[in-house]
Amino acid sequence: MPIPSRNGDNNVVFADLETRLDKGWRSRFAVTHIDASSSTRNTTNSRVEGETYLLEQSETGWKYNTQQVVADWRLSGPVSWFGRQHDVIVGASYRHDDSDAGQSWEGAGTRLFDLRQWNPRAYPMRGGPFEPYNWGRKTEEKGIYAAGNFSLADPLRLVLGGRFGWYAQDVTGWYATNPTWRRDLTENAKFTPYAGLVYDLDQHHSVYASGTQIFQPQSVLDVKGNTLPPLSGTNLEAGIKGEYFGGRLNASGALFRIRQNNRAMADELNCPTGGAIYCARAAGQVQSEGVDLQLSGSPVPGWQIAGGYTYVMAKYTKDSVTANIGQRIATDEPKQLFKLYTTVQLSGSLARWNLGASVYAQDKIDRRDTAYLTQQGGYAIVGLTAGYRLSEQLQLRVSVDNVLDRRYYQGLGYSWSGGLERYGAPRSVLLSLNYKL
Repeated sequence: MPIPSRNGDNNVVFADLETRLDKGWRSRFAVTHIDASSSTRNTTNSRVEGETYLLEQSETGWKYNTQQVVADWRLSGPVSWFGRQHDVIVGASYRHDDSDAGQSWEGAGTRLFDLRQWNPRAYPMRGGPFEPYNWGRKTEEKGIYAAGNFSLADPLRLVLGGRFGWYAQDVTGWYATNPTWRRDLTENAKFTPYAGLVYDLDQHHSVYASGTQIFQPQSVLDVKGNTLPPLSGTNLEAGIKGEYFGGRLNASGALFRIRQNNRAMADELNCPTGGAIYCARAAGQVQSEGVDLQLSGSPVPGWQIAGGYTYVMAKYTKDSVTANIGQRIATDEPKQLFKLYTTVQLSGSLARWNLGASVYAQDKIDRRDTAYLTQQGGYAIVGLTAGYRLSEQLQLRVSVDNVLDRRYYQGLGYSWSGGLERYGAPRSVLLSLNYKL
């Protein structure tokens, strides 16, 4: 049977220095150095169109090396302007990333097998060299930023900030043996602002509105080995927040709209799924709209609750592929998501008991790769827990996950191969005994 191999080495060195200054000011400097490498080799089975039991097997492998240095310095504290107190922060950041990778791939060809006549020793791994798909990338990013939380009036606050960034990126593109470096991205003093207003309606409620620009260099490669253009766009949000029971319970609701340009999408035309390499293309424009509701806290002593509901609809609004316009993007992510968790510490004669319950629910998702489609219907997972305190130090607890024994895909994986399609855990019971010193 082909035995996959995976090796990795990750070395991280960091330092963090914080200095408390006069009048509530603080200075913080943090630096991290990362030296990491990894390699993997495995086989992949893919479906054969029109066949139920016949699969094709290919062999692939990756190696990856990176050296990174990340540093950040910031100075923060209160200021008094125009008779009011404000909080401000200024800082500078630096990041350098030197990475290279290689991929080998051997097409399926004659490596066919029938699931009904499974022979684990039919095709041993050959372990070919990491050629000819190699690439390298060097990225340097510098920035300065400032932000403030300004009190304009007793019920009104302004949050204002921005960042100037300098970006440079060199790449090799795909190469077999000898790389040729070229400049792929240069951006000088790119300014990304954000602003928000918060208004206190009363002692318990406040409303807010915020907007920010998006600018984020990407690391995903296109078919020529170039990195995609930076992700850009806008993020608008408006909402309300509430605080109840003396601050013990918090609730919030928000409406948002995110517009993104150059979002990375799989390039099925130039790098078909299951082919030698993965490459991406930049989508024209994607718009995500939705609502987010959150609730958390302890409304009464002994009762903890946390929950939320999120709805997101993401569609193409512009794209070089005309048929995409108006269509959903990322159909393997749910549009609706609901989470609820609660625990209750009983009182009186039942004070030794605490009970809990949880619910996770999402609507249907699907994923299409070339001619293949994988679907997962909407589902809900329920969990229950009960604990009994035997003494001040000793507690017995029983937890039941997936009480209804719902069968579902934890992830859709790849429809073309069936790979990485994993069922979620079935019903399980855990009995534990905890001792606290």
